[in-house]
Amino acid sequence: MKNSLIWAVALGAVACSQEGNTDLAQLQGERDSLVALTQTAAARIQEIDAQLASLDSTRELTSVTVLEVRPETFIHSFEALGKVEADRSVNLLPEMGGQIKRVLVSEGERVVAGQTLIELDNSVMRSSLDEVKKSLSLATTLFEKQERLWKQGIGSEVQYLQAKTNKESLEQRIQTVQNQLAMSRVKAPFAGTVDEMNAKEGEFAAPGMALGRLISTGKASVTADIPESYSNVVGKGQKVDLFFPSINKTLEARVTQVSDYINPDNRSYKVYVNLPATGEYKPNMLAKVKVRDYEADQALSVPAALVQQDMSGNNYVFVWKLVKDGIGSVEKRAVEVGKNNGEQVEIKSGLVLGETLVDKGARTVRDGQSVKVMTVSAK
Repeated sequence: MKNSLIWAVALGAVACSQEGNTDLAQLQGERDSLVALTQTAAARIQEIDAQLASLDSTRELTSVTVLEVRPETFIHSFEALGKVEADRSVNLLPEMGGQIKRVLVSEGERVVAGQTLIELDNSVMRSSLDEVKKSLSLATTLFEKQERLWKQGIGSEVQYLQAKTNKESLEQRIQTVQNQLAMSRVKAPFAGTVDEMNAKEGEFAAPGMALGRLISTGKASVTADIPESYSNVVGKGQKVDLFFPSINKTLEARVTQVSDYINPDNRSYKVYVNLPATGEYKPNMLAKVKVRDYEADQALSVPAALVQQDMSGNNYVFVWKLVKDGIGSVEKRAVEVGKNNGEQVEIKSGLVLGETLVDKGARTVRDGQSVKVMTVSAK
């Protein structure tokens, strides 16, 4: 009965058209009737398809999966390459020349501040120190006797002053030799790990020659070069995601320092991200730095693969609407997209919270097609 009514309206509209009536109002009315007829016919076709699918076991409909549009946090980021740098790293340099007598540590060994790492031959200075100490002992005895005589009014002031000056000069000489002896030892300026040790016993060391390297085992940071175009985007406190391929570890952190200098060679500036002192991040270890330059709460986003483009470059998705018993119709829906993070695309307009999209099978369906749902995809 319903189908008879639809075709009656259609035939009536065609008859009016054939009478040659060109009145504007009547033409507009005729058009509206045809549009309503088309919509009614399409809805009825979908109902019939659903009924046929449920009654006719031999009828096959395209199976798809669907995905419900839900609000979630959308994050967009860009990637830069960084490396781990120790908080402190110094070359171990001797302050004086001499033959290397002993190497007291090896590579990878942890040391404390002030610990002696390398000793140079100081036998000559030790002999000199012994001689000066003997001279000081005699000079001290003579000074004490001269001082007692001077207090008793015996002897001249010149003799007293000479004895005093001689004693003080030898004391200063001992201090100088002791300082030179200290320079024959290469000590750790801070607690850390011996990263390199190039010194070998018996070789000759000269001032300024690197005998090894010591790195701090405390704080470490990741340093990355950021393109100049992001100079107004990335700042102190910005959220970043760090990934270390060599240890397969991901870490969420924040930018702790931003350089004010633009490198003219590559038009970039440096950012620094402090790392926790766990000991697993080694100097020069590579890190992929994902800087979050956009973040939106309660955003509508869909998998990037579901957003398609027509020949005119317009973006669209396929929305699924239930008709009956898991069978529904497909609607081609134009959407306005925002940022794309490679996995998800932010939808600015065109979709409503709670609507359902065609997921698997979205590349094979067409507008107005009836399909059956195989399962609901997890977002």
